[in-house]
Amino acid sequence: MFWTRSMPGGRTFRGETTITIDGETARDFDDAVSLKKLPSGNFLLGVHIADVSHYVRENTELDEDAYARGTSVYFPDSRHPHASPKLSSGICSLLPGVDRLVLSALIEN
Repeated sequence: MFWTRSMPGGRTFRGETTITIDGETARDFDDAVSLKKLPSGNFLLGVHIADVSHYVRENTELDEDAYARGTSVYFPDSRHPHASPKLSSGICSLLPGVDRLVLSALIEN
């Protein structure tokens, strides 16, 4: 298993079938998976999460705000994301056909 960042100079997952695993009623879409059969006959499982760290640098106001929130909390009628809505529902939301930065674990078996 290894981690990769899909960004300039990193690996791209464009053209690969990737599916978000957040439910239809989720308030943000930041988790996804991919699976493909390799020429060797093995499978490659990709587990992807939106790369919030690319946009939130240590010791910045955004970082301190996220640290104070600790974690995202979702209720039926409200949400309290650990990152600002512009990040969690915007630039870090994994949407179909939209390039996004991700951190990925690629597991071959």
